Amino acid sequence: MPEPHEPPPELAEPDAPPGTPVAEQVAENAAPVWCAHGVRWQQTGDGWWADDAPLPEHLGHDVPAQHPGAIPCQPTYASREAWEALAPARELMPDDE
Repeated sequence: MPEPHEPPPELAEPDAPPGTPVAEQVAENAAPVWCAHGVRWQQTGDGWWADDAPLPEHLGHDVPAQHPGAIPCQPTYASREAWEALAPARELMPDDE
């Protein structure tokens, strides 16, 4: 099994059957995620970047994450709406700072 930060082997296989996605296609079609601060992170060719980079308000937002689980301010959410709906749950979480 590949490491979580590495793409699956079939994405890098030059002789993959037609129609097999390649890493660039996956990056182009990856849905954005929202971190615990409500900032959107989007997939690029060199990792996931926060929308507020390069002048971030939050620690770690100026460094790309290799996968959504590596985004420094967890948990992450599938949409801004989910982030807003779960605000009461975040208030019950211990503060990291």
